Amino acid sequence: MSAPPELPSLRSDAHRLGAGLSVWFEVHGGRNLDVEWHPRMPTAREFRRIAARYRTARNSFVSEVASRTGMSTAIVEIE
Repeated sequence: MSAPPELPSLRSDAHRLGAGLSVWFEVHGGRNLDVEWHPRMPTAREFRRIAARYRTARNSFVSEVASRTGMSTAIVEIE
């Protein structure tokens, strides 16, 4: 049995979420989603304020990855 083909790395544009925070999403080889915050990760209070915008940006990126790679995707969010 051969290994699945290596998929390209994909990176989103910056998403400005409010509270002075931006986020980028990147997937390496079609496997794990990396999230990069700028200038820092939000506090719990800040995240509650921007959560809907974060989820919209994340879901859009994951959908784009699925579209470009033909892979099935799933998001599991644990509080």
